[in-house]
Amino acid sequence: MRLEPAVLPAMLFALIAGVSFIMPTSVTEDLATDVDDDSDDIIDDDDPIDDDLADDDDEPDVTYLNDPLNVVLQDGDAADFLEETTYGSHGNDTLVLNGSTSENVDEVFFGDGDDTFEANGTVGTSITIYGEDGDDTIEAETFSLAYGGDGDDNLILTGINVAAHGDAGDDYILVGADSDAYGGEGNDTLEFNGGGEAFDGPSNLYGGAGDDYFLIDTDIERSAEDIADGIDADTPYASYHGGEGADTFALETTLRLQTDDFTSPIVVSASVTQISDFTSGEDVFLLDLGLRDYDEELEIVSSSFVKTNGEDADTPGSGTLTVTYAATADSPEIVYNISFSNSELTEDDIVIVGA
Repeated sequence: MRLEPAVLPAMLFALIAGVSFIMPTSVTEDLATDVDDDSDDIIDDDDPIDDDLADDDDEPDVTYLNDPLNVVLQDGDAADFLEETTYGSHGNDTLVLNGSTSENVDEVFFGDGDDTFEANGTVGTSITIYGEDGDDTIEAETFSLAYGGDGDDNLILTGINVAAHGDAGDDYILVGADSDAYGGEGNDTLEFNGGGEAFDGPSNLYGGAGDDYFLIDTDIERSAEDIADGIDADTPYASYHGGEGADTFALETTLRLQTDDFTSPIVVSASVTQISDFTSGEDVFLLDLGLRDYDEELEIVSSSFVKTNGEDADTPGSGTLTVTYAATADSPEIVYNISFSNSELTEDDIVIVGA
């Protein structure tokens, strides 16, 4: 192993500051390139690293990583070795911030490779992450903006008021409340995980070009008293925009009953109001109702789709889908009513799991 003289002060400074570096033997310990290095990672002809990094006044604004990064920062650690703009290597970089601070960082460009970025309870919410080429994973609780770049990326941003761009590739994107998700080109899966509570406005999920899958996930847990009055399934407060391609809008509902004393059928009601850009004959609405801890598919007794204004079921427009499920040893008969507004569905556009 060879350490460039210009790198030794940087590592000494990082160790004094309490930064924990985890570096497997397969990863070179050079975290930053020297200006004389001929590596392709050098993007600018200017020297990105000052000769004396121990002097705070002389810290550069840009960090270039020559070899793959593998760093995990724990609670209280500061990502001081990262500058306002950091460029990753052409390898598989990993940066994990667990309760650490990154207030000095504005942008991280990971470059080529299958990169991983995780931020759990991290201070510093203005950072923008660019996965760039490769199958990247970006998971954060607080950061506000992420771009997956080319490749099949996983973007999981659960904070409030964030934006995730999958870009080209078959991406998985999950966002929380008051946030936006853009699938981009490719067959993407987009999910909202913010509950039914209204914040400043609904989250917006845009599939873009490709055959995209929108997961409308509801998890219902009710006591005997709640069951007697019927169950209102709080559908996620989000808008779903299909875009070009044959898209699937899937309402997956899991019902957990906190009683085994059933005297009458259970009526579950849901309202799906935020599906836009639905193309009848091309797109599909899928319903999947399941019981918690019950592995078998529920038996469907009957189903019907009644249009709001009395039109034929094969005329695109709003309406109510009613599905009746047979009783099991774990539940009584279940009647699930799903109302659609501002949508262009027909009965043929609806797929019910188990039918």
